[in-house]
Amino acid sequence: MAGLADAFFERINCYHMADWLQETMLKLGRPMPNPALQPGAFSRADRSWGLILTFGRVGTSLDNWQDEIILVSAEGDSTSPMPFGLDPINETPASATMKLSGNIAGPGDVSGDADERRISFFMEGGRLIELRFNEGMIGFDRIIMARLGVPQEWQPA
Repeated sequence: MAGLADAFFERINCYHMADWLQETMLKLGRPMPNPALQPGAFSRADRSWGLILTFGRVGTSLDNWQDEIILVSAEGDSTSPMPFGLDPINETPASATMKLSGNIAGPGDVSGDADERRISFFMEGGRLIELRFNEGMIGFDRIIMARLGVPQEWQPA
């Protein structure tokens, strides 16, 4: 599943990936987003396999409506599949920085509430991963994967 988390991360906020999305949702036993999903609206898939996936739809008119679907974000907890080999039990801000990016925002008062222990790691292409660390800043209990900016056409590496 970790490979799947990496694949979702690479495709966040991209369109023109209907074949991959159909195949992936079929493997997971999950339905495709509803064809009635309108541009600017969002649809959230349940967390039954580990991540909550939020889908949207671009306003671009493509031949296949499924190519217009974008993965807006993926959110999970410490039991979710993790990208980049992140370890939700033992990860620290320093080890996460080595795996992700030194371009970070946060944390606030690390002795404060959970929202103060969030760190956002800004990565190439506008992608980001936000981790909410546990008290003591060892391990984390939430991950959010997203991409800033306008949706982009999926370009396989």
